[in-house]
Amino acid sequence: MMLWLRKWYIVGPLVVIIMGHWSSLLHGILLKAAYFPGQGYVVTHASGPIIAAAFVYAMAFDFLVLILTGIRLAFPVIGRSMGQEATLTRLIFTDGLIYFLIAFLANLITTTFVLLDLNPIMSVITNVPAAMASTCVYIWRGW
Repeated sequence: MMLWLRKWYIVGPLVVIIMGHWSSLLHGILLKAAYFPGQGYVVTHASGPIIAAAFVYAMAFDFLVLILTGIRLAFPVIGRSMGQEATLTRLIFTDGLIYFLIAFLANLITTTFVLLDLNPIMSVITNVPAAMASTCVYIWRGW
């Protein structure tokens, strides 16, 4: 949003897309689990299409943000000093691309497992590692 100077034609659609992503996440991932003595709770059913849709939506949103960032960096705003622009461009390319690549790969692995639908456990086994990878790289990006 900063790169686009909070232009309504960029911020508005991004807010709508973010709200759509949150509504898909808040819809809930439908899992069924059963308790087995000696093993604990085991996932017996996972709603693969809903999980896959949430991860594909996240990957598409990350890709859209990458494209918008790339467009702005390719055609910078006139009026900034060259030193500030060069520093900001270098920061966004290094941190932003690393974040996008790690988040995209983590979500791609998870989406692949969900779409393969091997069994209920394998459908959700990479959800937490993907979320952790995205969160850790997002926090690292903020430093």
